Amino acid sequence: MRKFIRILCTSLVVFSLTLPLSACQEAEKPTETTNTASQSPKPVFGSFNLKDLEGNTVTDAIFAQADLTLVNIWGSYCSPCIEEMPDLGALAQEYQGTGVQIIGLLSDALNSSGSPAEDVLQTAKGIVEETGASYPHLIPDIEMMTGALAGIQYIPTTVFVDKNGAQVGKPLVGPRNKSQWKQEIDTRLEGLKR
Repeated sequence: MRKFIRILCTSLVVFSLTLPLSACQEAEKPTETTNTASQSPKPVFGSFNLKDLEGNTVTDAIFAQADLTLVNIWGSYCSPCIEEMPDLGALAQEYQGTGVQIIGLLSDALNSSGSPAEDVLQTAKGIVEETGASYPHLIPDIEMMTGALAGIQYIPTTVFVDKNGAQVGKPLVGPRNKSQWKQEIDTRLEGLKR
């Protein structure tokens, strides 16, 4: 009976988390979220030990590899997310070696039991290959879904973090094109230098 209740609770948590993430932001004009803090002193994604789409282990130490990391939270079912991925892939290549990196965070990667959903992972791999978005794409675990991602209401949502994992500026909701992303990256990099 306890096992059944635990499975039921886990299922409800996962279901309640995927509902808010199920809405793609298709606004004509991308927006910033209403977060009033421009920077958070603590790591926004906390400490984590996740797998990427290739099965590699990735920890929060990945942020230390760059001055600025663009974390794009997307879903395999979200057409605005997928439409911006070629531009993000091109930017990942352009900014390589400059202190900027891009990471994807696949919001619909878990099934109702909290385990990675293999069909979604296969779909996501196909999307990454087709769009040329060859930067790392992480699979969140239950802890991240109930923690750092719990407040995400729309996708794509993008969060910028510094080398300590602290948030840089406000999160952005909605897709952007390459020139808009470039402007956001350059503005936030400039802000880090101040």
